[in-house]
Amino acid sequence: MTDSDNTVVEFLKAEAAARTQLHGGHASQRLWSKEQDLVGLAGEAQFARQYGQALDLRRAPKGDRGIDFTVPLAFTVDVKCARNPDRLLQAQGKVLADIYVLAGYRERDCGADLLGWQWGRNLSAAPLCDPGDRGVPAHYIEASQLYRMSDLGRRLMWRHVGGHLMPGAFPWPP
Repeated sequence: MTDSDNTVVEFLKAEAAARTQLHGGHASQRLWSKEQDLVGLAGEAQFARQYGQALDLRRAPKGDRGIDFTVPLAFTVDVKCARNPDRLLQAQGKVLADIYVLAGYRERDCGADLLGWQWGRNLSAAPLCDPGDRGVPAHYIEASQLYRMSDLGRRLMWRHVGGHLMPGAFPWPP
């Protein structure tokens, strides 16, 4: 990893710690994984980096309302990142975004791989399971049943910047 990569990892860890402290004990904080905020933020950061979107760094005491990004055409995106990304999960009654993206967390560099996506309406109609046997039912779609990320990339709006074709409006990291 380069010094720049290390800086990004340290930034993500600090941001995740701040989010964890801000949301500690809130009903919206469903702990399906250790370091849930870091894992989720790694997926959000990869999506922002790969698709030229702004990473949302606002401090929201009540959470991000299930929306991580609003991409051109006003589609909302919620990135779900997991250590074992075998299925896309979202709590029952909490499918609010237009598009859900499944990301796989990489321990070695605190990064993530974007694995696939699905429309929110399809996720809300998907079967239920209880991940972690904690009494929190969640809709799920197997990772193998998701659309390819390249299909989503073709749907996003692109713009010209300095003679280059770029996704989105705000590149990240700055």
